Amino acid sequence: MKINLNDKATAWQTKARRYADEYLQPHEVEAELNEGILPPEINARNKERAIELGFSAIDVPTSYGGHELSMVEQVAIWEQLGRVTNALSWCFSEPQRWMFEACTEEQIARYVLPMMSGKRKDCYAITESGSGSDVAGITATAHSIDDQYILNGEKWYVTSANLADFFWFHARLPDENDEALFLVDKRTDGIEMIANPPFSHTYAAHHPTFKFNNVRIPANQRVGKP
Repeated sequence: MKINLNDKATAWQTKARRYADEYLQPHEVEAELNEGILPPEINARNKERAIELGFSAIDVPTSYGGHELSMVEQVAIWEQLGRVTNALSWCFSEPQRWMFEACTEEQIARYVLPMMSGKRKDCYAITESGSGSDVAGITATAHSIDDQYILNGEKWYVTSANLADFFWFHARLPDENDEALFLVDKRTDGIEMIANPPFSHTYAAHHPTFKFNNVRIPANQRVGKP
């Protein structure tokens, strides 16, 4: 199936191609020889330029200062960025539209919008050893006590956790016969990285395993709940 790009999609595609060619591809070999890691000043430059070009806001609603691009337009961008090896295009965060639909205004201000500006980076704590990424089988739990939730569970393959500063943590709610997502700051007490298995690629972003042991968070960090 052939998709003909309109002028807007073509303009974004061209912008992404130039960025990949000028800022990312020249560092592929260097990254390969250094476990995917580039010098801090190069990584900071690439991140800053990507944000300037608007790549961190392509799926953000216009009401929040984003570009709210169509899926075809976004694919045209990522097809170009994806030409580069070593995940060098992962140098910036990209908030997703669903986050603005699911989160409260307070959560958007504290977690989601700072991703767009490059001040925060997220990671997903969903996969488990038994259920994989099938959320119907997760065993991690969240119990509500007063104005807090207590989180327990073990999460595998938490991609980019070594570079992130907060988790999207998926858990069952035994007290409500339900499940929910929680925003959890990485430095919260009770969070421990228990493994960091090697993979057959050369990425700066790792895929470690984390244990959440009686992690206490405010109730307002449950996604969608004030």
